[in-house]
Amino acid sequence: MNDLFSRGYLTLFKIKGVPIRAHWSVPLVCLAFSRFRFEPGLWVGILVVILLHELGHAFLVWRMGLVNLGIDLTGFGGLCRWTGHPTEIQRAGIAWGGVLAQLALFVVATVVLLVVGEPTHPWLRQLVEAFTTANLFIAAFNLVPIRPFDGGEAWPLFRHLWRRRQARRKWKKKLVKADDDDGDDPLSQTLRQALADADRKKKS
Repeated sequence: MNDLFSRGYLTLFKIKGVPIRAHWSVPLVCLAFSRFRFEPGLWVGILVVILLHELGHAFLVWRMGLVNLGIDLTGFGGLCRWTGHPTEIQRAGIAWGGVLAQLALFVVATVVLLVVGEPTHPWLRQLVEAFTTANLFIAAFNLVPIRPFDGGEAWPLFRHLWRRRQARRKWKKKLVKADDDDGDDPLSQTLRQALADADRKKKS
């Protein structure tokens, strides 16, 4: 039993070897959203939203070839632990992963509501509240543009993309000029190959 606990954490399960842990303070965030009332459906829903948020980060970490170390659920939210050497754009993209996963859940929950209507069972109503209203609140809170919130790294993505676009335009102009002068020189060939490699990575 001792190996399941580490500084107040309990390992719940693993996904492809990545441990999902819960801290003893997890009930605090559930009670806060239910205003300290007994609403088990809302509690479960909030935990699902937080876990999905962190899985969104973890998916992009994996997709970008980096290493996931674990996901922690705490009374203050969640934390996706990972390592590697990402670019600025990759780091910003990972920051968006959690909110995008939440928005996907919101869309699915909204579509289901439109199709089947509002649930009548109190537990299901609480679950719907977690997947819609509370979900959007958590997403907006995470996008506050200061660290340690995700927004501190997420919003600069657009600036990074703009800078990369401008740099590519600059290099393409240089390539055109080099082609006009002597398209077979080593600099032109290297530049052409670099742009082609970047295009392939972008498509993949």
